Amino acid sequence: MYEVDTIEKTIDGKRLMVHTCEITDYNILQVSAGTTGHREERQDCITRFTIRDLGSTDIQVRPLYPDYGPFKDEAEGVEITLTGDSELDTIIDGLAFILQMLKNGRRRY
Repeated sequence: MYEVDTIEKTIDGKRLMVHTCEITDYNILQVSAGTTGHREERQDCITRFTIRDLGSTDIQVRPLYPDYGPFKDEAEGVEITLTGDSELDTIIDGLAFILQMLKNGRRRY
C-alpha cells in the first residue's frame, strides 16, 4: 500500500520501533507510530504517534487546556482540524496506518 520506513528510537530509556509512511493525494501527510508494547505488570509502555504536513495540507492543531484546577497551564489534549476533501482522505488513511502499527506492536504477556 505505502512504502514504510522503520527506525529504532529510545525514549525514556526504552527502545521502540517507529514506522513511518507518507500518504499522498492533493496534499501530503507523513504519519509515524511506535510502541514498546505491553510490558508485563510494570505499566511503563510507551506509545508515540505523529502526524506531519509535508505539503499543501490545510491543518490546524490546538492544545486543549483545562478551565480550572492546579494543572490549568498544562495541556490535557489536542484538537486537530483539517479542511478539504483530500485532507479527509489522507487523514483517514494515516489514522488507519497508525492504528495498524500500534496493533502490530501491542504485545501482551
